[in-house]
Amino acid sequence: MKLCLWLFGAAAAVAATPGSVEGTVSNSITGTPVKRALVTLQSTQVYSGYQVLTDLSGRFRIDNVTPGSYAIFATAQGYIAKIPDDSLDPPPDNAVSVSDGQAVKDFPLRLVPFGAISGRVLDENGDPIPGAAVEALRYAYSRYRKVWRTVQTATTNDRGEYRLFNLAPGRWYLEVTRYLGIPPVPGRVHSTVVEEGYPATFYPGVTQPSAAGAIEVAPNTDLREVDFRLHRTRVYHLRGTSAPGASVYAYRCAEDRVSFASLKTSPSGAFDFKGLAPGCYWLASELAGQPKLVSQARQLNITDCDIDDVTFRLEPAFSIQGTILVEEGSMDKLRSARIVLEPTGGIATGSNGAIGGDGAFTLTNVAPAAYLIRVDHASGLYLKTVRFGNLDISADCRLDATPGAGPLTMILRGDSGQLSGVARPAVNWLPLRITVAPDSPLAARLDLLHTVWPESDGTFHIEGLAPGAYKIFAWQTDDESLTESSELRALLAAKASSITVNASARTTTEVQTITAAEIEEARGRLR
Repeated sequence: MKLCLWLFGAAAAVAATPGSVEGTVSNSITGTPVKRALVTLQSTQVYSGYQVLTDLSGRFRIDNVTPGSYAIFATAQGYIAKIPDDSLDPPPDNAVSVSDGQAVKDFPLRLVPFGAISGRVLDENGDPIPGAAVEALRYAYSRYRKVWRTVQTATTNDRGEYRLFNLAPGRWYLEVTRYLGIPPVPGRVHSTVVEEGYPATFYPGVTQPSAAGAIEVAPNTDLREVDFRLHRTRVYHLRGTSAPGASVYAYRCAEDRVSFASLKTSPSGAFDFKGLAPGCYWLASELAGQPKLVSQARQLNITDCDIDDVTFRLEPAFSIQGTILVEEGSMDKLRSARIVLEPTGGIATGSNGAIGGDGAFTLTNVAPAAYLIRVDHASGLYLKTVRFGNLDISADCRLDATPGAGPLTMILRGDSGQLSGVARPAVNWLPLRITVAPDSPLAARLDLLHTVWPESDGTFHIEGLAPGAYKIFAWQTDDESLTESSELRALLAAKASSITVNASARTTTEVQTITAAEIEEARGRLR
């Protein structure tokens, strides 16, 4: 059994009799030993630790351990890696204390195994479809929406078989795609062959993302015979021109699924998206450079024929000028602040800029799109009002950017409130986040959403809050995106604490921690 020890910059320790730690690593569901698992013993006091592999019976032993407090955890192929955050105390199941000369024995480590999904992809006649892409999708959340993200992809073999493995327990969605192209033939060809393909199909055999069904994957399960039957349909081309060498993007106008397809134009500027099923698509184009050239996004509907005349006119990405003022505070607090323009969807990228001593700023490389405006790192200040040209957008801080629009006029105030509190029970040994979410009438101000880590005793402190009503959530989760979900917060609103933050005042509160089980139950009610 090979042991690895690392020490980085640790001061010389007072002479002490080393101890040892031994135990087992097992499957949390079946209890079977996990061989060749990597066991890590990491000091919680100095930057040092030990590593060892388990033997064929899942046992491990670490010798010559300096007395002290440690976090201990194991990782292995096919199992979920739960590595304690070094900024928090380790959970009881992963904490071990070694005293002078002590031999810690029979320490149990249990690993949660992944699950798997397998099946076949067949055509309408029951014949296998080789080369089909099967994607395992999970919802990812942001302040603005939820979308599916591809976590894993498998390709069917000659028998149409696929297998998705190393899937974390929870809710999954599956999507299958397969493009059938017509082989090119040189020269002039007269063909009566209709171009067909298989539209993107979601489990349990539907083509609309909104009708997709979820698959619950439990630890250590292998769900088999999750089969698909695909049906051919007429597919079409979407052709056009942009600048030579430009990127062109196409994505479906779907609520949950943002399916991108991208390609580069030819030297003549031509592009051709092939195998598109009937439906609604958004298209946009851009060309990298200084300055970057961008297009307006265009929405197109494919019905029963190809679209051949899409033309993009690229214009230089534009700038938005602005001015920021501070009321009841000092401009010095803006030295590290930045104005952030964050896209709320589509393919646009964001922009951000520093603030000059006179409060002026410029946001560069802005493409036509919808954005949320906010101010980051404005110590003790909050955004009170925002005007974009002649429009007052203070209610939600959203703007539609177009060339020549603006300027931005922003007012920050220094009479912000503070919030101090504690999460009960203090589950400092598990991932825990505190979210302060604006409540009515500020609910649309997503820039006022704050998520922080509490201290190890569950206490937290937040500054720079705009006066108003808020709901406070304490989360027992390591999925940061969940705290961004307005739908999940609505389901768990009864477990939040409601507070009112007053100007230039400090508010204290106590909030009950929402357990991981409660979060998972609520998450199961989300579509």
